[in-house]
Amino acid sequence: MKAKTYHKNNFYRNTFCVFRQAEKDDLPALKADYKSKTGSEYYFTEKGVYRVSNHWGRAAGCRWRLNAIEYKQQQALIGYADWTAFFPNNEEQPLYFICQPSPDVFSFDHKHSALYDGKSVLRSAADTSKVLKQIHELQKNPSALKYLSSENPQQLISEIIYQLIYTNTSYAKIKRELLNK
Repeated sequence: MKAKTYHKNNFYRNTFCVFRQAEKDDLPALKADYKSKTGSEYYFTEKGVYRVSNHWGRAAGCRWRLNAIEYKQQQALIGYADWTAFFPNNEEQPLYFICQPSPDVFSFDHKHSALYDGKSVLRSAADTSKVLKQIHELQKNPSALKYLSSENPQQLISEIIYQLIYTNTSYAKIKRELLNK
C-alpha cells in the first residue's frame, strides 16, 4: 500500500506531525498564506509548512507537537515540518509508541517515523498518553515506589519504564510483580 502524500491542501486533515522549532527569520514571506480561525498562521513552501501558533498538541483531528525543549501554551512559537513528516492520525488505532529523545525525556511518536525501532509497543493515542503520564509521574515522584525495597531505586525505575515501553503489562501489574520478587 502506497503511503499518502501530504501537501498544503490536505495536511490539516487527521494527521500527526512533530514540527521542529524555527525562528522568525526562517519564515519564507512577510504575510501568511493562511490564517486559521484560532489565529495560527501557515506559510507554505514546496518542501513543507511553517506554523506560527500559541497552541500545540491536539487540534481538531490532528496531533501536532513542537519539539521545543520547553514552552508554555499561549506563547506563540514557530514550527516547521516537511510534508514527509506528516502521518495519518486515528485516535483508536495503535499508531503511537513511546520514545526517549534524550536521556531523561520521554515522548511519543508515530509508527511511521524514523524513530520507530519495531520493538516498542504500539498503542492508541489515549493509551500512549496514559502510559506516558505514568512514566512522567515516576520520574517526578520516585518516592512513590518506597514500598518496593531496592538497593538501587533508579535501576528499579528504569526497569519499570522499560516494561511500560516494551510490554503491554499494566503499571499496576508491574508493581505487583516487583513487590513479589
